[in-house]
Amino acid sequence: KVTPAGVLTATAGVFGSWTIVGNSFSVAGGSILVGGTAGNALAGGTGNVMLGSAAGLLATLADNSVFVGDNSGDDITTGDSNTFLGANSGQGVITGGRNVIIGASAGSSLSTVSGSIAIGVNATVTALEQMVIGGLNFGIGDVYIGNGVTNATPFGVTIQNSGASGANVAGANLVIAAGKSTGSAAGGSIILATSPAGVAGSALNALVTAMTISSAQ
Repeated sequence: KVTPAGVLTATAGVFGSWTIVGNSFSVAGGSILVGGTAGNALAGGTGNVMLGSAAGLLATLADNSVFVGDNSGDDITTGDSNTFLGANSGQGVITGGRNVIIGASAGSSLSTVSGSIAIGVNATVTALEQMVIGGLNFGIGDVYIGNGVTNATPFGVTIQNSGASGANVAGANLVIAAGKSTGSAAGGSIILATSPAGVAGSALNALVTAMTISSAQ
């Protein structure tokens, strides 16, 4: 412990921890805890990094998890290999593992969620092995994949499922779906668009709808 005189001494405890006064920094069983009450309930597990006030507050058993930001992972009790980045990230995850949640107040509506990814402020996953990008009031409506929004030498992109491995193994389906509707309202359409040639110059040509697949078809 770092005393008021600045002397570092060993702190008694289950791990033979090192602690700086006020529980602002400790190393316990291979885990690094920084911030008031960070990892406060940790009684086992190794390889964790919990940075921020109340980060991993209720975690009792965890391995190889990273919580960065005030109150990040403060709901979780057990679960391994989670990565939560951002203030209040990991909201709602109590016993899940192998999740990647990035963004302030991003989290899950399923307490046992595992293997899911949420990216963006307030982004919330609702099922196992699900990825959500964008959250309530902070949606993402324009996505570019490749080498930037524009580039002097853009290259093509192929989107595909994981391929099969081994002899005579069938490939999996790729489903492209528009937004689901509720009740008597119609679902969204799938719209394919291209950018026809325009006048000479460097201005981007507008997208033009080439095909529409509506829910009525």
